[in-house]
Amino acid sequence: MTQVEQEHLPSGTTSTLRNTYKIMADHYKMYEDLFGEYGDTARLTALNGDIVATRNTEYIKEIFAHNPMDYDPFAADVTEPLTGKGSLFLIQGEKHKRERRLVMPCFQGRQMRAYGELMHNVALQRLKQDTNKNGILNTYDSMNELSMEVIIRAIFGIDDESRIEEVRVALKSIMDALHPAFLFNKSLQRSFMGLGPWAKFQRHMAVGEGLIYGEINAKREQGYGDDILSLLLQAEDEDGYKFSDQTIRDHLFTLLAAGHETTAIAMTWAMYHIHKNPEVLARLKEEVDEAFAQDMPLDQIAKLPYLTGVWKETIRIYPIVPDVLRTLLEPMDLGPYRVGKGKVVSVAISAVHHDPEIYDEPEKFKPERFIEKSYKPWEYMPFGGGHRRCVGAAFAGYEMSIVLATWIHEADFELLDTEVKPKRRNLTIAPNTPVKVRVSTRK
Repeated sequence: MTQVEQEHLPSGTTSTLRNTYKIMADHYKMYEDLFGEYGDTARLTALNGDIVATRNTEYIKEIFAHNPMDYDPFAADVTEPLTGKGSLFLIQGEKHKRERRLVMPCFQGRQMRAYGELMHNVALQRLKQDTNKNGILNTYDSMNELSMEVIIRAIFGIDDESRIEEVRVALKSIMDALHPAFLFNKSLQRSFMGLGPWAKFQRHMAVGEGLIYGEINAKREQGYGDDILSLLLQAEDEDGYKFSDQTIRDHLFTLLAAGHETTAIAMTWAMYHIHKNPEVLARLKEEVDEAFAQDMPLDQIAKLPYLTGVWKETIRIYPIVPDVLRTLLEPMDLGPYRVGKGKVVSVAISAVHHDPEIYDEPEKFKPERFIEKSYKPWEYMPFGGGHRRCVGAAFAGYEMSIVLATWIHEADFELLDTEVKPKRRNLTIAPNTPVKVRVSTRK
């Protein structure tokens, strides 16, 4: 039998350009429309793949549990120039398993607790520094700077303000130059005699790469600390395998790019939802004020149940990355369907997160749902799932808890941008406004 004869794909839409436009314009709405028309599993073609998407939790369970050797990273050819071929996003098989094991200790136990004071202090500093003389603060801009500084300090362990600023400017330039179209069409990743958007992006990447290699060399000369770079340079498995400088560069680029913007967006959405819902604000304020009044350690504050529910509910409603995609190296059966080699399977996170059979009143912001119920990993998956679940998920959750608790305890905020919608930024979906607030310091 031929590959085509073996396949049995669900119905869907093969209008490639139209589908690509809808993905870039409103990814959440694209899935809502797709499943509304074709049912809970549907096909769509886009410039970056022939995709079978599902919101069926039984199929999602199968996708996450499936043999990882049967998967290729999605759109590796367009992603590699952005992260490096050694990124955890792109490596696979035993290499992925081995390197993930070596990276994970950077985000566990004692290491996480060490980041708490850093997150708290940077949160206090940014709140004061970013509020203008009229008491107005652009939440997204401030959260972006805050999260960037946290990840830079956590990765490199540097305190020199000029070096932090140098890395910050380089990283911001890279992210600003990253056009979403680069991720959908490899042909756009071309420069024309050193000109054009791709050439600009490459210039900024070269500057960032030089800074990372400089920090690697400086760390070896000056000695190791408790930072992520030190841990990666010293990491070694039972077979004596160590990271090369190139691999460390790729992992650090991935952590810097993916580790700050996604968290900044989530914290911005959280501030919006908290202040859009007075009863949520009142309950959260009571919980965190009591914790600070008792001098509760930061690692305990990070575990407060309602506070945790707030950030979990935030990224349920607006998951920063709306789907998980895998390219098939072998055919896969999903219920009555047979998806062939080379096709892409997509777990539609945003659609599952708004399924009324899983979430009561899914459009409402209800942090208490995460106190009242535990959700399965195929029902709640803002950090993805399976063998490629986000390695920095614990770090992100910890940062969201510490920063939100710090700001809510320190100040009162009046929401000025009262109607905010999601909008694609690059890989991520962000608020379409800076979410302006008026700040008044609490007595």
